[in-house]
Amino acid sequence: MKTYIIILPTWNSEQTSTSFTCFSYSMKLHYILPKYIGYVTDVKLLTAWTLKCYIRYLNRFVKYCEDQGVMNVSEISLMLITDFMHELRMTPVNKGSKRYSQNPEWFIDHNTVIYHLRCIRKFIGWCRANEIRCIDASFIEIPHLRIKEIPFLSDEELNLVLNAPLKYERIPRIAKRNRLLFGVW
Repeated sequence: MKTYIIILPTWNSEQTSTSFTCFSYSMKLHYILPKYIGYVTDVKLLTAWTLKCYIRYLNRFVKYCEDQGVMNVSEISLMLITDFMHELRMTPVNKGSKRYSQNPEWFIDHNTVIYHLRCIRKFIGWCRANEIRCIDASFIEIPHLRIKEIPFLSDEELNLVLNAPLKYERIPRIAKRNRLLFGVW
């Protein structure tokens, strides 16, 4: 654990000179995390949603670090981050609805794990830039995001959708109008 001694001048009204007070400044995660959140809020000007995600992701990581007995930034290692990623991949999704709680196969998405990792990497990079002893953020490798597949309609399904107004509408003029609207859309 790296501890810095900072000496600050204090003024005592009974003295004619300045005395000095010493206190130690440790690199505990709970001390540094609010400073980083303040930095990304005030300097980086992140959106409210991004900031909310950063706070959630970093709090998850800090809780995991505490569970592993890591309290200082200098104790964070690549192995700890790798284990955290693995733990996230094994975490079931709990969104409070029946649908999620009944299906044990739904876990945190691969892309969400990568967003956690990006957030941790930026946090460690910020610590390093502020001369806080920690691992080098460039050593943290970030996998590629998976491209989400967007299902398309087949030709047959598309024809069914486009011809539905002609088939089910009784007034021919409205059926043609609806067909035109579907076709343009």
